[in-house]
Amino acid sequence: MRPDTREARWQRLEAFLRANHITWEFVVGFYSMYANAYRRHVGIRDPKTDEDEASCWHEIGHVLSGTCPQRLPHENVIVDDGTTNLCLECERSAWATAMKLRPFTSTMFRHMQRCLSSYRQSSRTPQPFVAARNADRLMNYLESFAIPLQRKVEWEHRTGLVKMWQQELEDAGVSMSLTRARALLAKATR
Repeated sequence: MRPDTREARWQRLEAFLRANHITWEFVVGFYSMYANAYRRHVGIRDPKTDEDEASCWHEIGHVLSGTCPQRLPHENVIVDDGTTNLCLECERSAWATAMKLRPFTSTMFRHMQRCLSSYRQSSRTPQPFVAARNADRLMNYLESFAIPLQRKVEWEHRTGLVKMWQQELEDAGVSMSLTRARALLAKATR
């Protein structure tokens, strides 16, 4: 499979930002990315790599998740400069939202694991048990990435078989509904 180009990444992001009325600006430096849920605004890097794109979707995830409710499993701490909020559950939620908005590649998933684990290891980030457990679950490769990907591949394979069989039936002059073909597939694969 051909990797995404920078232009394809940006077109995907820009279309989503515009459709969801989220404003943006480009920032320089990885640690300068931010989201403001109240203003529906993000500061993102140019998505040159899969990691950059994943981080952009993560910031969009913050906007879509809204402001921190500051009740368990959320526990918010305002850091040094007075503008940076640290909440493990908000970080986890933003990554989970990002993974729903854009299917992650394995490179994007590993980037999410590194970023989320840095919050897990930070002494500045509050670690309520439920938030820590939820973050660990999201970082689990099998549970969050490999198994859903395998299910998607299996589903595409099955629907491909159904379409192939339908075409064979049509070529033979036999008419059959998609529902009937799926029922036959289910029966054949038991």
